[in-house]
Amino acid sequence: MFIWNNVMIVRRMIIPILLVSFLIGETICFSVTNRQTVLPTVSSTVETANGEEGLINEGEEFSICFLHQALSQRLYIMILSRFNATVNIKTHPSIAFSRTNIEVHADFKKIVTIPSFISLREWDRYKSLSVTSSAPVSIYLVNHSLIFTDMLVTFPLNAVPQEYYVVSIPQRYFGRFKSLFAIAGSSVSHSVVTIRARVPLTIEGRKFEAYSPITLQLQPMESIKISSEIDDLTGTRIISDVPISVYSGHECINRHLCNNMMKQIPAVEYWGKEYIIAPMVGSVYGNLMIILAARNGTMVHA
Repeated sequence: MFIWNNVMIVRRMIIPILLVSFLIGETICFSVTNRQTVLPTVSSTVETANGEEGLINEGEEFSICFLHQALSQRLYIMILSRFNATVNIKTHPSIAFSRTNIEVHADFKKIVTIPSFISLREWDRYKSLSVTSSAPVSIYLVNHSLIFTDMLVTFPLNAVPQEYYVVSIPQRYFGRFKSLFAIAGSSVSHSVVTIRARVPLTIEGRKFEAYSPITLQLQPMESIKISSEIDDLTGTRIISDVPISVYSGHECINRHLCNNMMKQIPAVEYWGKEYIIAPMVGSVYGNLMIILAARNGTMVHA
């Protein structure tokens, strides 16, 4: 339920920001979402290739990945569309999984079960999935365990390279678990990704100083997961020469049940200037709202 008298309106920004809301402390079982990537109220639609207006999470090509959890998990992809569409899901040839000619009827959902071995661990490199459709669709990732069910909004690949910023949570809340992010590369071309973190990073045994540029070359369908047990990775900047997908969050936001926190991050191009956010049900210690600006001098008024 929404508590309307406690709704906060963040508005009148000069420069677009990204707003993320967290539920801190205990969570109830099967809570649908513990972290919200809040979409802006005035720019949730974009102009599609044919000149029509579409949702920013609606498209015909997606590169997605599921982040591995400590608890056993069941994975699903939920597909929704305003149109009749034929959807295909494929993985890297080294992964024995694909689903083709999935028929999605207009205004009805289609749920596809994904094998749990496809979830991305830190040592995995080819666990992304490519989803293509004959018509615009919206893709939601469902991660279900015995304790919680989380659903992620995904964003389609864009025609041009994009800029992203990682959003996580300060380690002082849950210091023994990892702040993390993941990158799912293009399904058809090589990706050159540049990462600049505010804190030191170790990637595949190599150590990088804070703010030093890190260049990674990803093969088609390649993905990578990067984490830190010490530092909050919020503010890490990611730029790619081809369209990619970026996921970020934290390994655990519940001290006892270890409910994860993971969402796909929209590109800076789709950040907004006005948001409406309400407190989330089930909070014991309150709600944490993180406001992230991509440019210096951003003024925020609540």
